[in-house]
Amino acid sequence: MKGKYIYGIAAWPIAAPDGIKGIGGCYPVRVVAHDGLCCLTSDWDGPELSTLPREQLVRCLLAHQQVIERLMADCTVLPMRFGTVLGAEEEAVSLLQQGSTLFANALSSAQGKVELELAATWDIEQALREVSAEDDIARARAAIASQGLPVMEQKVRLGQAVKACLDSRRETYRSQVMDLLKPISVAVVSNALLSDSMVLNLAFLVRRDVQGEFEGRVRSLDALFHGKLSFRLVGPMPLYSFSAIEVRPLAPGELDSAKRALQLDDNISAAEVRMAYRRMAAAEIQRMAAGGKVSSPGMPALRQAADVLLRYCRAHEATDKACTETTRGELIFSIDVRSASGEEIEAERFGASASASAEQGIRAHV
Repeated sequence: MKGKYIYGIAAWPIAAPDGIKGIGGCYPVRVVAHDGLCCLTSDWDGPELSTLPREQLVRCLLAHQQVIERLMADCTVLPMRFGTVLGAEEEAVSLLQQGSTLFANALSSAQGKVELELAATWDIEQALREVSAEDDIARARAAIASQGLPVMEQKVRLGQAVKACLDSRRETYRSQVMDLLKPISVAVVSNALLSDSMVLNLAFLVRRDVQGEFEGRVRSLDALFHGKLSFRLVGPMPLYSFSAIEVRPLAPGELDSAKRALQLDDNISAAEVRMAYRRMAAAEIQRMAAGGKVSSPGMPALRQAADVLLRYCRAHEATDKACTETTRGELIFSIDVRSASGEEIEAERFGASASASAEQGIRAHV
């Protein structure tokens, strides 16, 4: 397939990205600009990225990250979801037109901020020895043994008790880290723990002017925990966890189909979409509770229709003003931008974040 690979969105004008090669290493990164915004792109002439062998996919993901990291040295970049390929330059211009308000607001929110990812690990064997010696586990072991359960079930229950104790320790350590770092952070995302040896995996949104203080506080963690935990700080990084963009071209008629599913007219607003979804979902729930037959389109289809329309409205209007379909035949995009504001965010809202780990990044983006 031939097309334009999209790395991210930035404000225009920016310095031309001279000498930066895109994924695949064949084509240079260039800029497609429109009305104060630009797409950072390179040509792509290859198979669907999702069909590539895993090793090649990892190389492409790393190239995607490296391009964005080089560009962010000179400007604020909203990173695009890995694997976003548009058909032609005109489609990139159309994307900038349709998402102009959303992109401009996100760029303003992301200005002067970076992402710093902090992971902490412990010696899991040592942690298990310490937990096994605790009074709570000793009492649990005695209680389980007194119940006369089969040996295998005793082991399962004891394992559950040990896991609960380890999780409690993790939460205590995590709270101590958050008490130190959260006050100088704009927002925090809790990412999944990738192994038993991992204690925490956090992404922090930090203003550049306090980055040095943040890193100093991270260095103080070794003394705070008396060497029980090993900390690894990665960054500064693009705002993968806080301002990443996901773009999906809507199939012909998909927007109209979603409107029909929620019984909406051509002129819609985000408020109208939410109201229609609640009304139809409530009716569907009442019907199922009464033992009635599930109607068409059904709850999954209602949720999908609402998601398509809300993304469309967010992309085309920052407010709840009416959103009308673009000119017939023009490519229409479903656009979602993660918010760079707020307190603590669960990663599950967006899927796992794109981290420095290629393994984690592939799960997040493909």
